[in-house]
Amino acid sequence: TNPPSNPELLEALAREFRDHQLDMKHMVRLMVQSQAYQLSSEPTSDNRGDQQNFARYYARRLPSEVMHDAVEQATGAKTQFSNMSASARAVDLPNESFGSYFLDTFDRPRRVSGCECERSTGATLSQVLLLANSDEVEGKLQNGNARIAKLFEAKRSTYQMVEELYLASLSRFPNRDEIITAAGYIDRDPEPRKGVEDLLWTLVNSKEFLFNH
Repeated sequence: TNPPSNPELLEALAREFRDHQLDMKHMVRLMVQSQAYQLSSEPTSDNRGDQQNFARYYARRLPSEVMHDAVEQATGAKTQFSNMSASARAVDLPNESFGSYFLDTFDRPRRVSGCECERSTGATLSQVLLLANSDEVEGKLQNGNARIAKLFEAKRSTYQMVEELYLASLSRFPNRDEIITAAGYIDRDPEPRKGVEDLLWTLVNSKEFLFNH
């Protein structure tokens, strides 16, 4: 195996794991509460030029399976994978034999080795076109049982729709300017549902959605 890049840290984590009776939740809690884990990707004057010492978080595109599930979470439309339960997500798939153009386009690894280098987080033109101009994504937006359809069935106000779409896609509330811009666009559209679909389509194509930051 590859030698640890920080043997002292690995030893400390192993000792912590052992001392807490192999408690996985404790270890996860310890890591996510660490300063290193919580570093922002927003550069400062001190670390703007740093590229290798993890002085800040480096934004990365979501992995293929996570991207797939994030789009489904945002749209509320679910893919049924063959021979899997109805609730199965892309991250639950045991191997790469489950056919998915989406996953392959976003560089799902073939798992022929244990090397992390099999997985790419780079961006390609085909990925851009899939998110911006594909029948698959459009179908999820227009799905009669998905999020947008349910918002109109519930007769939500434009403001409520904008707020829910931001929460579903970006996990945050829209700011004042975003509300004014989005609501104005929807209200000016002669087909309000089309305007709402356009808004969500725009959000899932935004850098804030596509990148882990």
